[in-house]
Amino acid sequence: LGTFSFGHGVAGTIEKVTIADSTFAEGNYNQLRFYQDVEITNTVFNKEMTIDFGTANVDATFDGCTVEDGSSLLDVIYLPDIAEMGVKVEVNGEQVVVEAMIGDTAYLTLQEAFAAAQDGDEIEIYAAGTYALATSGKDITITAKVNGVEFDNIGAKNMGGADVTFNKVTF
Repeated sequence: LGTFSFGHGVAGTIEKVTIADSTFAEGNYNQLRFYQDVEITNTVFNKEMTIDFGTANVDATFDGCTVEDGSSLLDVIYLPDIAEMGVKVEVNGEQVVVEAMIGDTAYLTLQEAFAAAQDGDEIEIYAAGTYALATSGKDITITAKVNGVEFDNIGAKNMGGADVTFNKVTF
């Protein structure tokens, strides 16, 4: 059996949830939503699981956790919460950064978003940094959702004859 503990703060509010050495079997629990910090270790999640966050002020740590079918733990964590709410998620000591989103789909790298973009899509960038634009060839809009988004190689050769609109970025 696993271990669950709840750290209580003022007036009985839960400040931190700790789950260790546990299994979330398919059919029993398909969603976990955290409104407080969470630390999960050596826990197996079912492939139908969704882990999301109800507020921006959450630090979530996953160490030694797996998905029962061998897929990535990131397949069960709702990545848009990391981008849109700034939830801090760490998996096995590495911070998870969502650089971009197209609609409701989150991408860990801007290059993945560029590759997936279709004509008319808006790529929203959620991670500050200096980026290079891959040859586009697509009519897209690129919008920085945070300060500090820069592009270092913008030029006619990178547009590939497409219309690319940039919003709130630095060149």
